[in-house]
Amino acid sequence: MFDSTVSALHQAGYRTLVFDHIGHNLTPPPSDSTRSYGTENIVQHMHALVLEATGSSSLKAVIGCSIGGVLALRYGMLYSTEVECIISLCAPGITSPEATKPLWSQRIELFQRDREQLCQETVARWLPGERPHDEALKEVRCLVLAGGRDGAVTVEVLRELAGAIEREEGDAEFVVMADAGHLPPMHRAEEFERIALRFLDDRRAEV
Repeated sequence: MFDSTVSALHQAGYRTLVFDHIGHNLTPPPSDSTRSYGTENIVQHMHALVLEATGSSSLKAVIGCSIGGVLALRYGMLYSTEVECIISLCAPGITSPEATKPLWSQRIELFQRDREQLCQETVARWLPGERPHDEALKEVRCLVLAGGRDGAVTVEVLRELAGAIEREEGDAEFVVMADAGHLPPMHRAEEFERIALRFLDDRRAEV
């Protein structure tokens, strides 16, 4: 999903560290099948990976989309003195809004009944046409980005999230990519990269 973004960041002079969540892609599931991992565990794992790979825990930014956007927000909350910027895409916040819970129940039922239909609906939500209140992030500059055609998280929910961060004396910018679905780095790569680099370069000029 972030291949194009990584290339654009490298061309702009940034270094990147990309990883797969536990059980995703080439990262195997836990050896203990009874073990479960929550948001805190994964974010702590991210922090450990940064230190192991770079020798430092200091970061310019954490960027994530969907569940990765939730993890990026939580990273900024747990390690606010070690990261300058958070770019969270199409993620409603740390907790699930009440309005989304029936949607997830419907998806579970559809998964059990017709996985092929669920796959088709998921891809259409991610790439249309082609391809609640949380704790403040007071120390970190945030970009909250919404896809105007995202079928998973509404623009209004993400606008409210950005507003909540601002109300708690945070620094949040809200951007809507009008034609993007749930995965802007894939669906509208060049547009997303322009937005992300502008946000990061604005911050670089300040420090």
